[in-house]
Amino acid sequence: DGAAAGAVAAAPGQLVFRARAVLGGRADLRLFASKKRRDPFPINALRNAALLATKTTHVLTVDVDFFPSAELHGAIVAQADLLASSPRLALVVPAFSRKGQFKNFGDDEWRRRLSAPGFVPATFAELVGCVAAVDCVVFDFTWNRDAHATTDSGAWLAESAHAALGAAGDGAKTLRAAASAPPGKDAPKPSAPYAAPSPRAVACFKSSRYEPYVVVRNDPALVPAYDANFTGYGKNKIEHVRHLRHDGFAFAVLPLGFLVHAPHPWSKSKRGWMKKGRGKHATDKLFKEADSKYDEASLRDGATPLCPGAKT
Repeated sequence: DGAAAGAVAAAPGQLVFRARAVLGGRADLRLFASKKRRDPFPINALRNAALLATKTTHVLTVDVDFFPSAELHGAIVAQADLLASSPRLALVVPAFSRKGQFKNFGDDEWRRRLSAPGFVPATFAELVGCVAAVDCVVFDFTWNRDAHATTDSGAWLAESAHAALGAAGDGAKTLRAAASAPPGKDAPKPSAPYAAPSPRAVACFKSSRYEPYVVVRNDPALVPAYDANFTGYGKNKIEHVRHLRHDGFAFAVLPLGFLVHAPHPWSKSKRGWMKKGRGKHATDKLFKEADSKYDEASLRDGATPLCPGAKT
């Protein structure tokens, strides 16, 4: 549900993209033609282009290898009043991943696995089953736990289950009342309308490397653009989250809705990153330069701080 905007980069002669046929009128696409096949992948420029194409009041920027849950749009809309009254609020959408090492798979094998029924959980109930079977984990859990540890996905799962159970209990009462009503009569309306559970405030960041996917206001005057100097793989989103904190954004975890990453063959950018190793890539130097602007002591009022002893 909801509107979608996307941006795609391709070499000359390869601007063939079928997403509009899949997404229909909900998709607004921006196509980038790189000058050379070896040009670095313009990850943050693409994100900015997609944001410029959006017309909604709020946006959630995600990479193309993530699938939104069936409940996600409704969960975001349920927080409309909170989002409207909190211009510097970033709602964190918990991110999970289907387990699997597909880095060396060919396209045909990867597509076959991805298209298997139930491979990517689409509903909260399916996610619960996938996590319980240890077929799904927190995204990037194996090698980069700092990236999403602050979300506390275990607490989110319990909170969302409690909220779903409460809604189910209310529904059960309505069905019992309807069964007792005379023929042709509906159950009486509840005395109070259903209240969506409130987001859980993030008290502090456990690591400065926290890089959640967030819902923010669609306002370029308020929300900083992604730094287009970042290309290829690595640290492009961490820099943006640090910028948000520096500008006074508070973070809270959205209940019920979530994202699931589908494992896939490694991109050329990631292979190059892994080959050089952490701290040895040109992106690391760029990140240090960009990060020097975001001193913890100069955070704007209202920003979610780092926890005492947080990893930096």
